Amino acid sequence: MGRRLPEPIKKSTRKIYISIHSSDKCRVFLHYMLRGHIFRTMIIGKYLKNAPVARLQIGCGHNFLKGWLNADIIAGDIYLNARKKMPFRDDTFDFIYCEHFIEHLSANDGLKFLIECRRILKIRGIIRITTPDLEKLIKLYFDKNKFVKREELIKVIYGKEGTILPCELFNNYMHRWGHQFIYDKEFITSTLEEAGFASLASCENKKSNNEYLANLERHYEGCDWLNPAETLIIEAMKSSV
Repeated sequence: MGRRLPEPIKKSTRKIYISIHSSDKCRVFLHYMLRGHIFRTMIIGKYLKNAPVARLQIGCGHNFLKGWLNADIIAGDIYLNARKKMPFRDDTFDFIYCEHFIEHLSANDGLKFLIECRRILKIRGIIRITTPDLEKLIKLYFDKNKFVKREELIKVIYGKEGTILPCELFNNYMHRWGHQFIYDKEFITSTLEEAGFASLASCENKKSNNEYLANLERHYEGCDWLNPAETLIIEAMKSSV
């Protein structure tokens, strides 16, 4: 397709892919000691007291969003293990955002997680999920992806570290970087509905009908086509039923 990325963007993109997202025990323990337990309770209380619109980002890594309570197992404003009951009261948040996180949970844990998200959202609160899209990955495998040619994507992600065959590329998306389950639109829709969400809507990268949920995606910042080439984005609302 003839498009080239600046070298700094290439390097940062490769880092995202090549580094394994699973945390070592020391980082998890340190983050828990500094931002968990009593400290977490204080941070949450202060945030909710001062936030006109309560917004929670889950699985933030080192991507902090201004105006949001950023939570993760290794970094963020607070320590949060999303496989467990979350330390918030029912009907606490107006918005929840998860970028490239839910694929790190099993399908069963993903459902439990979404049920918890619904619990802590206010009525008519909205969750926005960004996650790899199985259908787009299949199209990448067959080199039918409308956003990018497969070889160009491989060059951006892996650089000159060796030839990556389509089979390896596909399996990396499925199993590398701590990935446990990759969704397509149909399955994540059914999972959200099973968790009790309604008013589901597919979204484009960085676009939303809600001002608080627009321009949030930071995965592959600076590369306009890479996130759309491999990602699905969906929003869902907590109804009163």
